[in-house]
Amino acid sequence: MFQVEVGGQTFVVDRVTPAQVSAILRIVSRANLKARKTLTSLEEVSDSDYIWAFLGSLSEEDLIDLAAASIGCDKKFAEEHFDLRWVVTAVGGLLKHVDIAGVVTNFTSALVPTED
Repeated sequence: MFQVEVGGQTFVVDRVTPAQVSAILRIVSRANLKARKTLTSLEEVSDSDYIWAFLGSLSEEDLIDLAAASIGCDKKFAEEHFDLRWVVTAVGGLLKHVDIAGVVTNFTSALVPTED
């Protein structure tokens, strides 16, 4: 559980809803594809190259969607009170609260057929 103060309101996140997970994964997936396309011309890609390409591929709408999904508010509220500081805090809290990478790994590994 974590909490974030936004626009004079305290948002307590004690469970992540399917809508939040879906929105975050959709945003990350789109940004990941854009970042990889950006980097295809490079022979070697460092972690730093990827991180900057990933961040650079997030649109204004992606950032607002990510902000809204991270605390479970509507887009209008997230846009009116957008501040990168609370968004980073909220996304960081979600990543600590829910092992999204672990969930994705477990889910995708379950989809890969095993050889018998």
